[in-house]
Amino acid sequence: MSKLRSDSKWAGLTAEQRETLEGWLFEENVGYREALERVQKEFGITASVRSLAEFYQHLARERMRAEVGELKDVCKEMEVMDVDWEALGGTAIALVAKRAIHLAVDSPDKVKDLVSLGRLLVANEALEIKKRWLEMEEERWDCEVGKEKAMELRREMAEAKVERMFALKPAAGKKDGGVKSAGGATGKEAR
Repeated sequence: MSKLRSDSKWAGLTAEQRETLEGWLFEENVGYREALERVQKEFGITASVRSLAEFYQHLARERMRAEVGELKDVCKEMEVMDVDWEALGGTAIALVAKRAIHLAVDSPDKVKDLVSLGRLLVANEALEIKKRWLEMEEERWDCEVGKEKAMELRREMAEAKVERMFALKPAAGKKDGGVKSAGGATGKEAR
């Protein structure tokens, strides 16, 4: 149900009544039966639990759309700003941990919420560990590639040195009629 029926009793609420009912349902987390009793007592409206549940779902969807719209606005603003995403992520996880602590102290009976937050924190820590392993592997790879590059560079330098030596040797032999070898023969005779 995306739109509230015009003949619904809930559509006839004033803005103040609607705000009060939302407060009971969303902030105070009052059950449907208790909310219906309050509605009848304070507003003089009699309705079924089913109609209140449908109205609650309608309100929840409206609130979700509003939150998503606000989130989109924040994201657009952040696109313009120079944001340190790593620091922002750390702050978000710190807030999750803080919420988990508050929940454990204030509402230890909300086990599902605690488990969800705990799983989120554990999953984040697992990702951080994987990230560190990846960074270490990249460093090791860089070192290995660095060693290979250094060896390749040394090999290229040695080859260049040998080529220069061979390039200079015939020129020297031609100038003075050949370079004498240890046995007294010139470079041409030794071949």
